[in-house]
Amino acid sequence: MRPWPLNIEVPFEPWPHFDPGRFIDFNPSFVRLDAERAYAVIRRDRVPPVPGKGTVWAVAVDAQMRPTGRPFPLVADGEDPRAVLVNGRVLVFYVLFERDEQQHITGTSMVMAEYDPQAEPWKPLRVFKMPKYPLGGGPPGRSNPGWEKNWVPFVLDGERVGLIYAHAPWQVIVLNVGAGGAGASCHFEQAYRSEGLRWPYGAVRGGTPPLPWGPGQLITFFHSSEVVGSRKIYVVGACVFADTAPFAPQQMTPHPLLAAPYSGGMHRHGWPVAASVLFPLGAQWEGDGEGDGLRLLCGVDDGEIASILLPRAAVQAALKPWPAPPSPRFTQLADEDSLQADAPIVVQPPGAPALPPDLPLVRFAHYLCGGGRTLLVVAREPALFMAGLAPDFERVEVVLADADGADWAARTLAANGLQNVTLHRPSGVAPRTGCPAARAPWALTALDEAGFTEIDLLHIDTPDPATVLRGLQHTLQRDRPAMLLNLGTEPAERAAVEAQLQALGYGMESLFPRTPRAALALPAERREQWRWFV
Repeated sequence: MRPWPLNIEVPFEPWPHFDPGRFIDFNPSFVRLDAERAYAVIRRDRVPPVPGKGTVWAVAVDAQMRPTGRPFPLVADGEDPRAVLVNGRVLVFYVLFERDEQQHITGTSMVMAEYDPQAEPWKPLRVFKMPKYPLGGGPPGRSNPGWEKNWVPFVLDGERVGLIYAHAPWQVIVLNVGAGGAGASCHFEQAYRSEGLRWPYGAVRGGTPPLPWGPGQLITFFHSSEVVGSRKIYVVGACVFADTAPFAPQQMTPHPLLAAPYSGGMHRHGWPVAASVLFPLGAQWEGDGEGDGLRLLCGVDDGEIASILLPRAAVQAALKPWPAPPSPRFTQLADEDSLQADAPIVVQPPGAPALPPDLPLVRFAHYLCGGGRTLLVVAREPALFMAGLAPDFERVEVVLADADGADWAARTLAANGLQNVTLHRPSGVAPRTGCPAARAPWALTALDEAGFTEIDLLHIDTPDPATVLRGLQHTLQRDRPAMLLNLGTEPAERAAVEAQLQALGYGMESLFPRTPRAALALPAERREQWRWFV
């Protein structure tokens, strides 16, 4: 079963707002000058925020990464900084937005700015705009030509900086920054490539400048995102790699260490986007001896800054050897002869969408439960929920609500080799007459509840969810599971189901504007348990 993200149990420690109503502060990096002095290098956008109009500032912080002074400006046009210290100089790598004559955004480039940090404000020394696609051939694994972002720097010696240029494939470039100061030149020396990072939570993108981990190792915390329910959710993982060439990955967390709460969102800071954002850009060791934990400094929902202390033991337990098995994916297959090695596989009829529209709901359920005892699915097309969530649960009970869907569910079950799934066809009940043969739902008037125990999640997708709810009254009153329901679009029908849920002590949450048929139902007495989502 999948572990919960650590920040469900360990709270973030938010920063105060410096200038509420004038600026929003977020996406902070971190640089330590010496044993006594440290700074956060942060992004600040004016209120209301405008995409591509960020600025970069620095502010002194204490041992727990809390601000101790007022921010002072560094860059008038830039965002998402990452800072490192090289021979007493601070190098700030940031994103510069490029515009045409009409001020329309045409792309981005990476820029390095160098500062003498001995006094506030820092003395600027030089600026170096990085060439795009320094390895040639266009952006690796990126869908937006013309955009360069998320280069992650780490110090190699007094004149050289490594840059994690890409994560899939894994590419590290060595940048010679020279002795520094005005007029000094920079140039790329070497590049190294290794097998890329893969996991089933979206494309891996840049994060924190690396810190020492084990002997000969560095650790960096990255981010990724995917559509969950009806919004994009950012998650954070970790990667350990060698601190010498070719800098190849050695370990990786197969599941998120941190996840942005579904109940948050960028919109609360004025952005016209439905996304819950968690963006790590700074990290330091904290504690005695070799360090009790790693404190991450993160941007939250593109409008706040917060830190979180991750116990070293928890991070160590989450890391697994690399290379890892292929990441899970969903594949449309009408013929099992063409099966590939990746899983889970959803076997579907020809012409079905390659990624079923309910995939974001499966992801939502994946986060909602974090693993559990029993998943009960009552559905016309149960294959996606069955295959996608089976690894999270001890048992999966599937009641097939469609004569045609039964065949595809059985084929999906066989294709994935799932050992914890049981398929149930309602016994003694013929398909309803008058329905096309290919879409012949059973009349689910009498569900046998005897075998359904310890239900933690119930998914219902049938033409008549009210009948299913009546047939499962005993189970719902005993186990009080969370429910994901697909309802009709008629207001009267939805109102009738909501009234039925209220009679069972459930409240209905409409959280899915991208999938208006879907609704989440939670037992009223345990709603606080799911504050992460509602």
